[in-house]
Amino acid sequence: MRASRSAAATPGPEAILPAGVALTQFQAVLTPPGGGLDTVVQLVDVGNGAAASATFRYLFPGDYTVSFQAPGGISFITEPPVPATVTVVANQATAADFLLLDAVLPR
Repeated sequence: MRASRSAAATPGPEAILPAGVALTQFQAVLTPPGGGLDTVVQLVDVGNGAAASATFRYLFPGDYTVSFQAPGGISFITEPPVPATVTVVANQATAADFLLLDAVLPR
């Protein structure tokens, strides 16, 4: 009994990514229940240029932690905040959506 989980990120209405940075340069990170090795997946454009997503396939049921890694040391804020707990249910595809509120280059 396995399932899949997708995580999508969308810039908020007032969020501006630093010049030359796209959501597709971010990575989604899924940590299994109880810790262990993270699964890292590159975000991909969902077709409209304004949102990106990552899909984690063949997961066992349980509570996972999802977070994001930004390129080049960029710091960022999402809603809901990350890391976030997501629940995977057997034989179901589920999704978690995140809004990017701010992204800042390191000084």
